[in-house]
Amino acid sequence: MFFLVSGILIGVLMCLLLAGLVFHLADGRSLWDTKEQFRCLFEDAPIAYHEIDREGIVRRVNRAECGLLGMEVSEILGRYVWESAAPEERAISHQVVLQKLAGERPLVPTQRTYLHKDGTPLTLEIHENLIRDRRGSIVGIRSAMLDVTERKRIQRELQRHAEQMRQKNEELAAALATAQEATQLKSQFLANMSHEIRTPMNGVLGMSELLLSTRLETEQREYAEGVRRSAEDLLRLLNDILDFSKIEAGKLELECTAFDPARTVAEVVCALAPQAQSKGLELTRFRGPALPEAVRGDPCRLRQVLMNLVGNALKFTARGRVVVRAELASENAGTVTVRFSVQDTGIGIPAERRSRLFESFVQGDGSTTRKYGGTGLGLAISKQLAELMGGQIGLESEAGRGSLFWFTAVFQREVVKPLAESTSAPVILADTKRQGPQHRILLAEDNPVNQRIALRILQKAGYQAEAVSNGREALEVLAKTPYDLVLMDVQMPEMDGLEATAEIRRREGPCRHTPIVAMTANAMAGDREKCLAAGMDDYISKPVRAQELAEIIRRWADCQQRTSPDFSPTTYCGAR
Repeated sequence: MFFLVSGILIGVLMCLLLAGLVFHLADGRSLWDTKEQFRCLFEDAPIAYHEIDREGIVRRVNRAECGLLGMEVSEILGRYVWESAAPEERAISHQVVLQKLAGERPLVPTQRTYLHKDGTPLTLEIHENLIRDRRGSIVGIRSAMLDVTERKRIQRELQRHAEQMRQKNEELAAALATAQEATQLKSQFLANMSHEIRTPMNGVLGMSELLLSTRLETEQREYAEGVRRSAEDLLRLLNDILDFSKIEAGKLELECTAFDPARTVAEVVCALAPQAQSKGLELTRFRGPALPEAVRGDPCRLRQVLMNLVGNALKFTARGRVVVRAELASENAGTVTVRFSVQDTGIGIPAERRSRLFESFVQGDGSTTRKYGGTGLGLAISKQLAELMGGQIGLESEAGRGSLFWFTAVFQREVVKPLAESTSAPVILADTKRQGPQHRILLAEDNPVNQRIALRILQKAGYQAEAVSNGREALEVLAKTPYDLVLMDVQMPEMDGLEATAEIRRREGPCRHTPIVAMTANAMAGDREKCLAAGMDDYISKPVRAQELAEIIRRWADCQQRTSPDFSPTTYCGAR
């Protein structure tokens, strides 16, 4: 664009010079007057001009060029034109000028470095026209020169900045790749640690439950209960860390199912009532009169926040009461906002510590960890979950006078009838008189302790259960004997559970479908989806409780196998 504008400007000036010459000739003035006028136009032009002859010697130069180079006319005339170029460019300039004078090189705008008289380098843009005699022979070149030194400096500066930006972008990209790799390694580490911790945890909880189901002396039962409670505390800590990592990675997603928020509060209060009773505390719940009986949202995550807040209230309250409230905060055509609060008469929180209480790994003070335990993640997770549910979280407290923790959550309206209240009676693992011998269950589990626990639970319930140690053995057994349910571990030697499941589905084809349930220590985000994608029907994470196993068996083993050609996994009872 600059070349175009410069060319147009120089062309206009040259046309003015020629037009002046033609005008004066037409006006009848003398040739001498015309030459004088042309000389004046050439000399006074604002753009640097010079003319060279066939030898490349400067024969004419104007004031603008003299001023540009800082020289007198006498210092330029009679010299070869390339002598004004920078030393490193004189040889190429000499060659190019001679080629142009010989008609061997086209005249195009070029840029060349010249030297000012004081030695300062100048970048000049040169536009040229050939001078011909009456016969059309080339007798010289007329050149116009524009000073583009500043423009080139700006261009170099821009290029330098662009190069710096490119390098910075490359550094940022490398840093991002490193961070992503570190995040991936951290996620993989957490997944591996979760699996490795859950596997022995399953053994501790399973064995303690089996032990508690036997005849024990009072002291023995007390010890076994202590083992079970300690294992459950460890499991809660593990789940907090995993939830925190999921939230950090943005991989925690909320479900959307119909539920009664007041019922969820009641479940939490009932679950924590023994803890309150053991401390002599009054634990009560209050339901606001306008609270809807049915909404759509994630009752599990709501329960998790309530368990954190109510559990903390009981932990930090030595005497008095804890009150849990659920009240309607606001509503519109499609959603309702519910406010939950937990008020206690505990130790309270000093004002200077409240602002950071919802940050990760932060507790009331250094002594809190020593006296009460915990990771400091519960409130941070609760804050993130409340915000994921479209709400906020906060507190009001006074040291020594108790605390009031509250949070809001936004739920969708539910137009169906309120959900029926479930019974509080424990789930019966199996009715052995009616159905124990009817169902055969195959367990694929490589850990001997966990294998023994699961088999014992199943056998005590009256089910006919056998165990294998890996996926390949499971394929061999299923090829000979049909089973009503397969409990499949995922990480096993020789052939893992995912590969074994895919092969089972391939062998069965469309006419048979053996229910397969993942029973695994893999509990990270996406593990359930991987199991279902491999062809499994359900998923249960370790540690496995007897009651959870009962629900799985009720959902799947009690369903009759279909053998019709149009069978699909979603056509039998319990499928989801």
